[in-house]
Amino acid sequence: MSKLPRPIRPAASLPLFSSLALIGTLIWAAGCTITITGPDSPSPTPAITQPTAGGNNDEPPPLSADVTPPGTALGMDEAAVVRYKFGGEQDIQVRVAGVRKGSVADFASFDDKSKKMLAGLTPYYVDITAVAVGANHGGLRLASIGYGAVGALDQDGDPVAPLVFPVTSIASFNLCPENIFDAAGAKVETCLIFGATVAQTLTSVTWQDYNSDYNDFDGKPITWS
Repeated sequence: MSKLPRPIRPAASLPLFSSLALIGTLIWAAGCTITITGPDSPSPTPAITQPTAGGNNDEPPPLSADVTPPGTALGMDEAAVVRYKFGGEQDIQVRVAGVRKGSVADFASFDDKSKKMLAGLTPYYVDITAVAVGANHGGLRLASIGYGAVGALDQDGDPVAPLVFPVTSIASFNLCPENIFDAAGAKVETCLIFGATVAQTLTSVTWQDYNSDYNDFDGKPITWS
């Protein structure tokens, strides 16, 4: 497992990563195990055992699509295919559809505690589309695309802090709805909010899943700009 990502330098006192989580599972890949008979066995020939349906092993399933290499730079709305490893493994195609600049006035209906999170910040809304790929996808089974996988950078390459609001506040925020995957579906459109300081402008979005070679600690994120 990769190391944890380096901490994001917060612009203000912000809550740490939280997101809706609904962990999915993967069907294991076809394979076989080899059992070698003991020294007293009448035959030295290895016994080949085919795994039974519904069995389990430590081999991950084969990649079902061309995976985008770590460190790839993309334009907005260009697609990357990644193996998402948040609590499981699934191949998904990810697009950053766009980045929208908001304002504090957008949050007028939020409670006072939530509004304090926005002090001195400019909100940015990052629109993301995820699509299941490969013959074995079976629909999107993981939780939403959250802040553990997606990050944002400013004009100097420094992190722009995520804004994670209480579910009671964000649930009806139509300007940037965060949607979970439909267990039976193959596509989801979701949105994440980041808060830039007065010295920052959000210029790029990253795929930096901490449990992969894309993490921003010792890996190389995919970047959309």
